[in-house]
Amino acid sequence: LLVSGEALGSPKGKIVEVDPQTQQMRVLFTSQNGNLGTLNVIPGTQDVMTNARGENKLIVFDSVTGQTRREIPTQGYSRSFDFTGHCVVVGNDENNSIEVFDLKSQDNKSVINEKITLPSTEFSGIKQIAVDDSTGIVFARSSLPCNPMMEVCDKDINRVVTFGAELGNSIRTLC
Repeated sequence: LLVSGEALGSPKGKIVEVDPQTQQMRVLFTSQNGNLGTLNVIPGTQDVMTNARGENKLIVFDSVTGQTRREIPTQGYSRSFDFTGHCVVVGNDENNSIEVFDLKSQDNKSVINEKITLPSTEFSGIKQIAVDDSTGIVFARSSLPCNPMMEVCDKDINRVVTFGAELGNSIRTLC
C-alpha cells in the first residue's frame, strides 16, 4: 500500500495497492480534502488507518474492499499515530498534545488527552510518536529542519520527550 498525492500542494490524496509482480495499481481510497500521511495496518485486522491532516481526522478503511469503516475526528493537525493494544495514540502537531482512542469503542471521543507544556522555543510540535507496549509510555519527537544556507541554525528545538510513567500506566491499563 502506498500514499499518493495528486500534485505538490494539492489537497487530494489516494491510497493505492500496487502488485509488485504485475505492476498493476488499484486505488483503494481517495481523500478530496486532506493530505494523507502515515499509513498503518491496525494490528490483528485487515483494516488500515491513515491520517487526513488537512481535515483533522483519522480514517479507517478496509484494505481489501477500500470501504471506509470509520472516521475519527482529532483535536488538531495529526502527523503521527501508533497502536498499543486496542487503542491508537495520536500526536497532534498543531497543539502539542496526544489523544488516545479506544478502537473497541464505537464512540469517536478520545479517552485520554495530554499536552506537552514546553514552550515552542524548546519543542516545535509533535512530528512523530511511539508507544512502548510494555509500559504504555508515549514518546514524542519534535523536529524542525534547519537550512544553514538560509538561516542560522542555532535553535535547539529538536528533541524527544516522554509523557511519563503515570500516563503510561493509564494507557496500558485502558488499552
